Amino acid sequence: MFHLRKFPVMDINKALGCLYGQLIGDALGNPYELVGKSEDVKALMKKDCEADGFLPIRGHITDDSQMALTIAESVCRNGFYDQADVACGYVRWAKTLPADIGNATKSALTIDVRLPPSWKTALDEDFKKCVLRHVLRNVKQYNQDSLSNGCLMRVSPLAIACASLTPDQMRTVVQSDTMLTHTNDVCAESVIAYSTAIRALLYGRSPKEAYDEALSFCRNETVGNLLRAAAEKAVPVKARDADVFGDTAAQGYVGVALQGAFYELLNAASFKDGLVETIGRGGDTDTNGCIAGALLGARFGVEMIPLRWKRTIHSAPPTIPSLELPTDIEDIAQRLICAIDPTKQKQHSLSN
Repeated sequence: MFHLRKFPVMDINKALGCLYGQLIGDALGNPYELVGKSEDVKALMKKDCEADGFLPIRGHITDDSQMALTIAESVCRNGFYDQADVACGYVRWAKTLPADIGNATKSALTIDVRLPPSWKTALDEDFKKCVLRHVLRNVKQYNQDSLSNGCLMRVSPLAIACASLTPDQMRTVVQSDTMLTHTNDVCAESVIAYSTAIRALLYGRSPKEAYDEALSFCRNETVGNLLRAAAEKAVPVKARDADVFGDTAAQGYVGVALQGAFYELLNAASFKDGLVETIGRGGDTDTNGCIAGALLGARFGVEMIPLRWKRTIHSAPPTIPSLELPTDIEDIAQRLICAIDPTKQKQHSLSN
């Protein structure tokens, strides 16, 4: 088994790029979500371009990044990944009835339990674990066959936070988060491969090295085939027995997002070009955008992201103020770097 080599210093420029990429890809893709065919999305994008040909952000962050920020807040507050705490954060978010929540995510997080605004301090550990049991029961009942992209769209902050863990420890942590909405092994291994690549990029590995490490650490044949296909093409994507382009059929398939993101990791000439190409393929544009955006941000770093996009995201108001999610992107990135303490994570795991 190949293990990711541990490097002494993580690049804050890459971590900040990853987080900005998540948010920018989400917001940039938001207006084109589910428009449909690639050619229709590209026509709208062309119409939206400014006089100098630059595509501005006309949307806002959606469920993808709201869930990502929920993870970020939890691990920074606790110093380790607490599955029950994150489950409560997700449930609290779902109770705000976000318009763009996915079906699998909604099925998992809809429970008949009231969480007060002060739940982070008001709820004891036993109550949080009760919430977790409700969520895991829903996932087992409703989502065993789901191959949707909701598990992948939110994980980039967790990949940053796991940087101080061993690859096997990271696998366990990100798999724990996947289990809050999905149980299928294709989903779990997609998240692990993606997180492995982000971790490698943050430590200075080249795109090809990050890709190779993700592929080497993969334990699922379907995901391995998706990664191998990504070396040659973004689409079509093999979905069971059919080839799909993800703009009409199989829009929310995790494989569409994964293969497209890794293709751009290996082939994009710039952050901007890779993200515009991703969104231009149509389909679930905000989710595909945030997944590719985080990976591209970790590859190119924050300095290579267009200033106009960063300014738009930096000055955007909270989309759900009642959740009190973190808004200072630079501060979040700094705090996320190695936010998960290996000793605390091990102690927490042993006690649960």
